[in-house]
Amino acid sequence: MSLRGRASVVVVTACLAWGLASPAAYASNLVASTPTPITISAHGSTNQKTYAQLLSAYQSLLSHINHVYGHRVAVAMAAYRKSLAHARSAADKLNARSVYRSAVVVATTEREVELEALGSPPSNGDQTTQGDGRSGGDASSGN
Repeated sequence: MSLRGRASVVVVTACLAWGLASPAAYASNLVASTPTPITISAHGSTNQKTYAQLLSAYQSLLSHINHVYGHRVAVAMAAYRKSLAHARSAADKLNARSVYRSAVVVATTEREVELEALGSPPSNGDQTTQGDGRSGGDASSGN
């Protein structure tokens, strides 16, 4: 089997081991558990508690997505280092680097799909926000 064929087998095996074979199924499960945006009234403590719970759930999911991404990249790096330790030629080193980069691309793509499925954080409709001057959308930006 050629080096390119072995690299493809390694990437496919890594994807299956990480559970990346069905990103659409994962994203649909993630969307089902994603909190929906709500509007909060200024006088309702129950609504404020609901908002706080939704925000907490959102932040928890975001943290989980970032943690899983970091783990996937760390696993790819460990496999890369192991491959380099056993590399006997420049072609072996190039193959190891190619497999590592492919694994990082797969992990990054999966993270982007998960973040897209997660959506925006819940919003608190009562808080009026002034621009921070970076967006150019308010008078204080100096633009």
